[in-house]
Amino acid sequence: MFNQEDTGNWVKINVETQQTELIAGIPGQGGLSPALSVVIDDEVYLSVSTGSENAFYRYNPTTDTTEKAFDVVGGGTILGLVDLSW
Repeated sequence: MFNQEDTGNWVKINVETQQTELIAGIPGQGGLSPALSVVIDDEVYLSVSTGSENAFYRYNPTTDTTEKAFDVVGGGTILGLVDLSW
């Protein structure tokens, strides 16, 4: 986990208008932390790695809702997420 200021945020982009909007409910991301996104079952899993948190958040673009999916404990930096259910 990188210990630096939160300098980035996850956003959604309207490709028609070229406008961006912060995805509510996800904390700021450390600037040097890997930013990972994975789509599983029509939901987007977004990594957050800061000096105080190492987790994935789940964003549902249909309902525009966000919740913490899980924390990663035991140290280290998140480098990937793979769906093994299929």
